[in-house]
Amino acid sequence: MTIWLPTMHRIAATENVKHEASCSVCETFPIIGFRYKCMDTLGKDLCQDCFWSGKESSSHKGTHRPEDYKEYCFPTTVGQDAKVGHPPSRVISHLCRLLTHH
Repeated sequence: MTIWLPTMHRIAATENVKHEASCSVCETFPIIGFRYKCMDTLGKDLCQDCFWSGKESSSHKGTHRPEDYKEYCFPTTVGQDAKVGHPPSRVISHLCRLLTHH
């Protein structure tokens, strides 16, 4: 049970976060909750429901593995995305942990 507490806390802390991006599969805007950004294809974002269920868009099919996506658990703007580029997953994971531990 205690092994799931950090994960559940992270999910609860992120469930109302709004991202200024639309899901490339279901076209939801804004993405609420976790946002998954494809690091191989620029401009391809997935909401948590599409990512977790393995859905793909007709224009973004392929051999992408979960490791090809970066998880955002904090809101970013389009300008921040362009400025940051593709941050290493360690940075994003660290920021997610910081957000959920405060």
